[in-house]
Amino acid sequence: MFADDRVRIRRQPLSDDVKLARCRQDEADGANESLVTSRIRVHLEVTQAVLDSLREDHQLLVEETDFEPLQKTRQGAAWLIAGRCISLGYAVVLCVRAGLTTDIAPLARMLHEATGALRIMLDREETDLHRKWLRDGYFAPKELQKAQKRMEDRATADMLRHGVLPPGRTNDLDRQLYGHWSRIAHNRRSGIIESYRPDLRRFVAGPHSDALSRAVWAGYGTQVLYELTVTVGAALAKMLGPGLWVARIEPATTALDQIQRDHPLDPASLGFGDHGD
Repeated sequence: MFADDRVRIRRQPLSDDVKLARCRQDEADGANESLVTSRIRVHLEVTQAVLDSLREDHQLLVEETDFEPLQKTRQGAAWLIAGRCISLGYAVVLCVRAGLTTDIAPLARMLHEATGALRIMLDREETDLHRKWLRDGYFAPKELQKAQKRMEDRATADMLRHGVLPPGRTNDLDRQLYGHWSRIAHNRRSGIIESYRPDLRRFVAGPHSDALSRAVWAGYGTQVLYELTVTVGAALAKMLGPGLWVARIEPATTALDQIQRDHPLDPASLGFGDHGD
């Protein structure tokens, strides 16, 4: 215990500087609102449609085949985790639709980890981690990162053997975003004070945020939903056949690419620094 844990405060009115800052923020929000609202609406329409399509294909496997998800197989594990990814994707969309910002971070982090677990189930070489999950174990973030590196190393080697130049890796970006989301999800001081505007003397709780911050977090939502689409799509294509990828997943990723290009919500396009800080 502190020797004296009382907080000594006294009443005082808001300063003129704070009042002026609030007026300027209101003006900026008014100017940004129409642009931001229209962009977020497009993102929500496309991501909702993609999730609905993935959910339909996912359910198809148990509607029209004798596939048994509860058998302790890699395929059963992949189907269950894919369902979890889709469910978390809907949660992200609902949060964006409600106008939340930093409160999306724990969901985005969980979804990123779920897609990482799904990629492990799709890899024949990761037998130890397959067995661990089937025994009701879970993957720590460091395990997921190491497994991701192993899988990328194998994919790179295979592409080089076939004379194909592998794409650049996104590890640094993944780590940067994952670290940002983790600070908030773990309730660290640096994550929490991101919700406080000292110039306005306001703590953003729930949907009461400025327009540009809502837009940035909607963009993060679309980014993690793109990862979901590719990973879940690969899992479903392995179970339902490669035709699914061409008919459903490629058009979905094309649509997601297009909205991110034509209706950008990334921090740089909206005039922020890294992560909208």
